[in-house]
Amino acid sequence: MKDLWEIIKGTAIDSTVIIALIGMAGIYGFLIIQSQVPQIFAAKILAITQNPLMILLFVNLLLLAAGMFMETMAILGILTPILPPLVREVGVDPIHFGIIMNFNLQIGLLTPPFGILLFVLNKATGVPLGKIIRGVVPYYIPLLVCLILISLFPIISLWVPKLVFGG
Repeated sequence: MKDLWEIIKGTAIDSTVIIALIGMAGIYGFLIIQSQVPQIFAAKILAITQNPLMILLFVNLLLLAAGMFMETMAILGILTPILPPLVREVGVDPIHFGIIMNFNLQIGLLTPPFGILLFVLNKATGVPLGKIIRGVVPYYIPLLVCLILISLFPIISLWVPKLVFGG
């Protein structure tokens, strides 16, 4: 009980930072939409290629890189207005893309240098960050293999929604 006030203050500070990031990302997303960046971005990418697999490869690499350096909610706020119009243009199912985006961002939560889950594990367990990273590294290969399979074979991510909702 004696540490309760310090715990509440720490939680309030951490929550404030996250809420501020989400708020700023929301404003940024609004400004991006208003300045028609998604349409310009989609046009530039589509001028290079209209191959859905190449575009998904590009998007996967972009999301993995972003996940390494930014918080997930901020990435969603910034990239969600930009990427769906691009993949929709080449015929990628929105549910399929949502699963790809989510899976990428989950990998980013475990990826150094700023993978939030690495720091949460460090703080919760007291295990040194280097040891946590070494413990997580073997899981990157199956995660990336799953990401590739999900990207290449939409049926993997769409069979449940199709079963439940039809179509």
